[in-house]
Amino acid sequence: VFEEHYYQALRALSYELEKPNTIFIVFGFSFADEHILSLIKRSLSNPTLKVYICCYSDRSRDELKRKFDTFDNVELVRTSGPLDFQAFNDEVFTTSTPSIAGS
Repeated sequence: VFEEHYYQALRALSYELEKPNTIFIVFGFSFADEHILSLIKRSLSNPTLKVYICCYSDRSRDELKRKFDTFDNVELVRTSGPLDFQAFNDEVFTTSTPSIAGS
């Protein structure tokens, strides 16, 4: 039963990422799960999909850059300090130009 729900959730995610002009914000996920990494990479063939991956540290940014370096529609988000929800709201999710670094 657990596996069935897991694959249904992945199928629903894939379906949403195929829609035009979709924005997907990832916070707190390393993409260590190969099934999810593969699904996201396949979804990046959607030219109107934009993926923002919030990187907690420079190390995580470097690891994610290696995983997504061939995709133009992925932005790695990194703030000057640790990227928690407060920093995301203060430095990234604003009405001014976002502070996106390391992409």
